[in-house]
Amino acid sequence: MSDPASTDVNGSPQSTLQHGKFYHHDESVVVLRVENTLHRVAKRGLKKHSRSVLRDMFELPQGDRSRIEGESDDNPITLVGCTNFEFESLLEVLFPEGLKGPKLTKDQWIGALKLARLWDMPEIAALAIEELTKCELTPVEKVSLGKAHGVPSWLKEGYIVLVSDLKATSLQEISGLGLETALRIVWAHVESSQNNQLSDMREKFCTYCHQTKGRKQAIESYTTRCSMCSKDPE
Repeated sequence: MSDPASTDVNGSPQSTLQHGKFYHHDESVVVLRVENTLHRVAKRGLKKHSRSVLRDMFELPQGDRSRIEGESDDNPITLVGCTNFEFESLLEVLFPEGLKGPKLTKDQWIGALKLARLWDMPEIAALAIEELTKCELTPVEKVSLGKAHGVPSWLKEGYIVLVSDLKATSLQEISGLGLETALRIVWAHVESSQNNQLSDMREKFCTYCHQTKGRKQAIESYTTRCSMCSKDPE
């Protein structure tokens, strides 16, 4: 008869049990402090998506376990450069509760994008950009976020709207971009408006009439032929 202590509840010998793919050892969990909040999360999720910053931090040589940062609530790793709201937003993406992926607000996606750029997480950044693009970002938000987080398409789209129509935003909003950026937008808007006015003031002539008949027949657009063209015999 087999020893009960050497078998599991299903009667299988303990010696045959193996650690499965999702068997997490204690060292796979780390305690992190952001502002005044502690988080105990799996290292794997953080290392998997970070190409350098967090991956390198967790792979540093370890010494006395009792003194290793992140091993306990009394000695957590303190993360700087982010708020707790931003960090929890990132964790929502890394460890989604639902099977359909994370359901975040616009502000949460902005927080996740910020930390994805800060900690070199290109896949998370791409996902955040994709989700934020679906949101109704204002022209000012596109310029601001595009500059802060390296999204050229948002920058271009935001600048085009603001330069063509300053009424698309308020003075308070555009001032939030900083004095230099706001002045550049206003300057570009004035230049664009002046060029459009000069273009409208230029008299347009039918190229066909001018080249074939030597006459200047006014037209509304350079792409059209004047009414006299159809009257002239070929």
